[in-house]
Amino acid sequence: MTKVGANRDQHRGWPPARDPESLRRAVHANLDNLGLHVLDLVDLRLGNAEGPQPGSVAEALETLVELQQQGLIRHLGLSNATPEQVAEAQTIASIVCVQNMYNLAYRQDDELIDALVDQGVAYVPFFPLGGFNALQSSRCRP
Repeated sequence: MTKVGANRDQHRGWPPARDPESLRRAVHANLDNLGLHVLDLVDLRLGNAEGPQPGSVAEALETLVELQQQGLIRHLGLSNATPEQVAEAQTIASIVCVQNMYNLAYRQDDELIDALVDQGVAYVPFFPLGGFNALQSSRCRP
């Protein structure tokens, strides 16, 4: 799996890069860097360090669908997506997975997970153990 839709900047942030040309460049860079002819799974990175951000996925996802039709991508997924973005994306393309932050202390996606299970779509949590540091939540302490 690889992600596209944001670029690392000099401040170690991940500003959005979801315009069609940036996405094409990112897919081709991943292919070159990995020495592949096709990427098995590409997640469209949405949101930012604070979490999912509302907004349409249409233009970015349509660009990835074009690359998929060219045979450069096998499957599409979303990362850091809202339930509304997942629903919108599913009207454009087959989405095989959603990768959002989820752990013992951060369980905002419980309803989304249930819906995805019913649809046969994988949910891949990131930071399942709390991120870069141990979980700092009183709910997780004995």
